[in-house]
Amino acid sequence: MVTGTARHARGKVLLVAGGAGIRPMRGLFRSLSGAVTLIYLVRTADQMLFADELTALADRPGRRLHILLGSERFSTAGLRLLVPDAAEHDAYVCGPTALVADATAALHGAGVRGDRIQILNL
Repeated sequence: MVTGTARHARGKVLLVAGGAGIRPMRGLFRSLSGAVTLIYLVRTADQMLFADELTALADRPGRRLHILLGSERFSTAGLRLLVPDAAEHDAYVCGPTALVADATAALHGAGVRGDRIQILNL
């Protein structure tokens, strides 16, 4: 697992964000080329940031956006439903400590190698 700032991604990219972690992920979702999937976890709709912009960006070719509302924890099973080929992605995670732990465990469970997971600092 790599931590720090975003490194150059190769091929498919999976972004997992929660809370204030959506801020750096929004920039990556906007700027990365190719197949990019963003999973945005938010407790309530009124806490959601950049909804209109993210939805507009998701209309670009190769983009997918999944907004998960509620307090359920992120799991391997949930990840596999949203991104069946997750193991083929470079993954970036940013958000609260509990989300980072859950997302990292889910990514490993879905077959994403540790060297393809990067934790972005807030």
